[in-house]
Amino acid sequence: MALYARLLVNGRSNGGALSHRSVRYTHTVVRKALKDACRWGLVARNVADLANPPKVTKTRKWTIWSPSEIGIFLRHVEADRLSPLWELTVNTGMRRGELLGLRWEDLDLDAATVTVRRALVVVGYSVIIRPTKTDRPRAIALDAGIVAILRDWRRIQLEERLAWGPVYQDSGYIFTKENGSPLHPDETSKRFNRLVASAPVPRIRFHDVRHTWATTALAAGVHSKIVAERLGHGSIQITLDTYSHVIPQQDRDAGALVASLYRSAEART
Repeated sequence: MALYARLLVNGRSNGGALSHRSVRYTHTVVRKALKDACRWGLVARNVADLANPPKVTKTRKWTIWSPSEIGIFLRHVEADRLSPLWELTVNTGMRRGELLGLRWEDLDLDAATVTVRRALVVVGYSVIIRPTKTDRPRAIALDAGIVAILRDWRRIQLEERLAWGPVYQDSGYIFTKENGSPLHPDETSKRFNRLVASAPVPRIRFHDVRHTWATTALAAGVHSKIVAERLGHGSIQITLDTYSHVIPQQDRDAGALVASLYRSAEART
């Protein structure tokens, strides 16, 4: 309980407070880790079972894009130099820092997969490299369209490298400035905001694209376990809690589907 109280006051790396939801997620991860430790005989009991994590009393409502609005935005940013970044963002739901932390060695275009191993995050205004939130890499499958876009982006980046010559900074990141240096997360968000403001779509934050992907995937019937793994959630419960607003519709769709199968089978007998 003392740990949760400290996190609610001073849990962020920059000294800020963590939200009730974030602290509850921390409890979920710790509880699962101790449960495994108990099973392996490393600890006598799971003390997290005795703790009372803070309750999430308010559910945030995000503004998200519909599939048609996603298409409008992507067509609007086709001429933007970082259009491959926006394409990968809306098609994977990756976090901003994870996208900017991708290196070419993390991308296997032949296998159509990208592996998330690190994130570029802001502390103050400085950018530092951190592991993923779950402290383990995850692989995300890519569709053929994104693979083609990234192949073309690789060619463009090589052309920029030749144009800049010896002053080019070979940072190794997939998404960089024209001179090869890493993108600053905050500046990337500002660029995204300017593009959104000039497009005929609702205003959303960079992070809301992640919510858009998750909500769209769940509504389309993608299993919540797959969504959790692609988003890099520490547990499927985090996914279910965060996107609980999608579950009732899934329940109705499942009921209608199973009922239609029963009726169809009955009609054939």
